[in-house]
Amino acid sequence: MKNLLYFVFTLLLMFSFIETEAQVNKQPIRDFFNRAKLDLIKTPWIVGLGGNVIEDDGAPFKIFDVSKSWNIPPYPTRVTVEKTLLYGWSSEFAFTYNYIKSGKIINGDVRTTSGNYLCFDLSGKFNFNQFFKEKKWFDVYALHGYGFTHRDATRFQNAATFNVGFGADAWVYQNIIGINIQTQAKFGISSPFMKSGANYLQHSLGIVYRFTAGTGGFKPGVRRAISTKI
Repeated sequence: MKNLLYFVFTLLLMFSFIETEAQVNKQPIRDFFNRAKLDLIKTPWIVGLGGNVIEDDGAPFKIFDVSKSWNIPPYPTRVTVEKTLLYGWSSEFAFTYNYIKSGKIINGDVRTTSGNYLCFDLSGKFNFNQFFKEKKWFDVYALHGYGFTHRDATRFQNAATFNVGFGADAWVYQNIIGINIQTQAKFGISSPFMKSGANYLQHSLGIVYRFTAGTGGFKPGVRRAISTKI
């Protein structure tokens, strides 16, 4: 009986030690995620409004055939919402509308009908100013992500896409209002991947507005520097 009590007591001590060690090991992880959560609350949101160009002529290296290939509506057609994350990364959702006119070249053929273009994209962006923090008025970034495209005037009407591209923001007024320029290559997720007729280029130009989410609602600008130290 005494040996059994010793055995049970030893097991309880072992389990108590293991639980204590687990709590100690979890604390740095909890601290990291708590700091990250607080930082994400304070990082800026960016909204954008602008125009876009759809280039779907099937000739990816002939990008300046404006009159025959570019589809450019004369009004704002692109809306973006972006959340700045940590370590130079951000996430962006974009909705785009365009109108494919008859007479434009689509996949090597002159279109005889017109149609609508709709696109939804979700992208991850990396800001290279993470390495050059003194250039606060000018942000250069690369992006990649996925999207869905609907086009009335082509035989590839609905297509999921893998997107890669690059762009820049030039902050022209108090680090709040800027000009965005961007270009993307969109690859239809279908076979053959790199040569699918669902592939096309999209260029955009617009105005962006930066504000911070915090207590009391949304306020313009970046309220304070964000710490990313662990």
